[in-house]
Amino acid sequence: MTRLTLLALALFSAGALALPKSELVPGGVAVLELPSNAEIATYNEKPVMIAEQDGRRYAIIGIPLSAKWGAHTLEAGETAIRFTVRPKEYREQR
Repeated sequence: MTRLTLLALALFSAGALALPKSELVPGGVAVLELPSNAEIATYNEKPVMIAEQDGRRYAIIGIPLSAKWGAHTLEAGETAIRFTVRPKEYREQR
């Protein structure tokens, strides 16, 4: 793991930071509760951050701007967790 990932995990596990607000849109963040036995979670075959708060474990997923809206899946060990990304239009910046 990279140093940044280890630092983020340490801060989240210590309760120093609150979980981000889940916004299930392209460019947003998905915060999904994990089963207690999930040691690793992946989205689009890439590992995601796992944080613990109040004795529960959560996957923190950055949803790419290129993500298509509709059904998406987080793989958490043997469990598939489905979530829906809704469309969002961003104002063009010039």
